[in-house]
Amino acid sequence: MTLQPYTSDHPSYAAVEAMRGNVVIEFGVDWCPNCQLAAGPVSVALAAAQAGMGAETSAVAGARAPTGASVAAPAATLQYLRLEDERTRPLGRRFKVKLWPTLLFFRDGVEVARVVRPTTAAEVTAGLKILGSNREVQPWR
Repeated sequence: MTLQPYTSDHPSYAAVEAMRGNVVIEFGVDWCPNCQLAAGPVSVALAAAQAGMGAETSAVAGARAPTGASVAAPAATLQYLRLEDERTRPLGRRFKVKLWPTLLFFRDGVEVARVVRPTTAAEVTAGLKILGSNREVQPWR
């Protein structure tokens, strides 16, 4: 799974609190060496979560699905947002993000786990397990 660049199109804090289901928000920037290194483990963990569902692949916000891949439609899904963060971005400040990348794991708008600067897929998978994720990953919006 190939991750897309971080997006500057952020939801508001109220919109994050209003999100239902399981959501992972990754804060970082494309030029950050730590973010570039973490992209591999994040991709592996998300792909493993999808494989655990038996889905061949799925559309992920911030990731490209292989051409011709099918998308399963299980009852439970996981939204993944990859947001560009800078000092002037209010959402990252509101969640007290200090290091990049930082992954926040939400269940029904409430943060339940946080992984900072993951270097292995196991670190990301631990956050997904807290969410109860072996779910199809869905794009935000």
